[in-house]
Amino acid sequence: YRSMDGGENWIKMRIGLPQHDEDIMKVTDVIINQKYPTKLYAAVGTRGIFKSDDANDNTPTWKELSIDDLDSKISTDRNITRISVDISRTDPNILYVLAASLKREFDPTYEISEGYKGTFVVDRFYRIVDEGSQISWKRVTLPGQGTKNSPWIKDSIGVQGYYNLNIAVDPKDPDVVYLSGISLWKAVRNKNSDTWDIVDIGIPIHPDNHAFAFDPEDHFIIYAGCDGGLYKSNSGGQIWSDSVNEGFCITQFEFMEQDPKNEKRIIAGTQDNGTERYDGNSQFYHSDDGDGGFVCMDPNQPQNVWHTYYRLRPAFSSQGGDFGSWQSLDGSISGNPSNFYPPMTLDKTNSNNIAIGGQILYLDHSKGTGGWPERINLNLPQNDLISAINFVNTKLIYVGTNQGRVYRVIRNGNNWTVHAIHASPFPTDRYIWDIATLLDDETKIIVIVSGFDTPHVFRGDVSPSNNPATWTDISGTGGGRLPNIPVNALVIDENKATTMYVGTDVGIFRTVDSGKTWMGFSEGLPNCQVYDLRLNNSKGLLRAATHGRGMWERMVKGI
Repeated sequence: YRSMDGGENWIKMRIGLPQHDEDIMKVTDVIINQKYPTKLYAAVGTRGIFKSDDANDNTPTWKELSIDDLDSKISTDRNITRISVDISRTDPNILYVLAASLKREFDPTYEISEGYKGTFVVDRFYRIVDEGSQISWKRVTLPGQGTKNSPWIKDSIGVQGYYNLNIAVDPKDPDVVYLSGISLWKAVRNKNSDTWDIVDIGIPIHPDNHAFAFDPEDHFIIYAGCDGGLYKSNSGGQIWSDSVNEGFCITQFEFMEQDPKNEKRIIAGTQDNGTERYDGNSQFYHSDDGDGGFVCMDPNQPQNVWHTYYRLRPAFSSQGGDFGSWQSLDGSISGNPSNFYPPMTLDKTNSNNIAIGGQILYLDHSKGTGGWPERINLNLPQNDLISAINFVNTKLIYVGTNQGRVYRVIRNGNNWTVHAIHASPFPTDRYIWDIATLLDDETKIIVIVSGFDTPHVFRGDVSPSNNPATWTDISGTGGGRLPNIPVNALVIDENKATTMYVGTDVGIFRTVDSGKTWMGFSEGLPNCQVYDLRLNNSKGLLRAATHGRGMWERMVKGI
């Protein structure tokens, strides 16, 4: 699409591009020839590179860059799924292409987006000379990568091409190119021999690179954007520093828990940056590595903490989460089906009891060290998983799933019985983020859901006969209704059950009348997704874990 009035109006630039929707939707990069701005290049996944010479005309057209060497032609390989392209600023006839292809043989069962199964390998690097009437392509062999969080794959720079892929040409030298994958690579061409030296310069920095930039005055000053934030090098990648991150507040928090007796102690999981602990200092303490998901803290013995890595890999620390103190609890549950971040929570009446959810519900009565002996089968469909758990007490658990199913799980003696309590108007096929019981009444629950075009907050009145609950939409009415946006987090004021807070994709909202009306409550908060909320009732503090702007708090007492 093109706008020539600052985004007020758009036209579709489709003439000459592939006409099948599955192809046209995979335009993964666009680059402008800065010397001749009417020339435009677009990368179309599964097809190749397309060029427009009349990009500013009323009806712009495209044509595919032809390739004489059919062996190198991208459009002959339908396994090419994502392409990144860049153009030289000093010689705009020269373009570079980095592409990922689907390799099913490496992991034929691993399913990623759009239903693909396999591994996206970054294995295509091309140099293109476009002189108008003559176009030449040359495929450059990549070195093979297995040095950083990735298996060795011949003639590639690693996997995860669906997630990490970017290419940037040095603005002063058309023979220097930076390739972003899991790591960051620098490719330097010898002009005399037309050979390439390709070196991994990203070993000292965080993996999963997505973005790259040059200082406009000094092309040796470069910036790499990755899952670890921002890194800067003054030497073209020889030495790196992450000090530029200070003050950014860009951590992607997933879930949090706090010490109810000490407002200065919080533990939280983060995407690809481990589990972090807040001790009241300006800098968080790094508690553990990897992907940090759900966390738990024993309210009576807060030195006992739990967290999950991705999938069913919980861990326990009896030392408050000190680095190196974690004990793995995955045992026999590791590898079983679950969400990337499976929900985990403690029994609210006995913190020796802990639950974690996958395809089935796993319980342990020894803080997770007993091997998860109780396994409750909800008989979920194969494509559904547990997404939320409320361990109300030793005899009652509420469970929610990815596809909008709600269950009441009741213990009678040594046996657990499962009762499905979802029913219309509660929405199906909506991801359930959280389930909370109203204070002093375990038969009234609040359930929040993600997705669009549906109410997002429901009250369920649970039948004592274990029939489906009676569901009421409490997303508000009129001008006091929540926006049509996913709701990801819920917390209820322990001192006043009519007051509730929800975290959404656009900040925080509050109700003081049990959901009849909701008001924005994001003053001072960046415009961002809120993934978890906690109330410190003794101090009157509302805490918010955001997905990309760190952790925030505000006073709510008296407001």
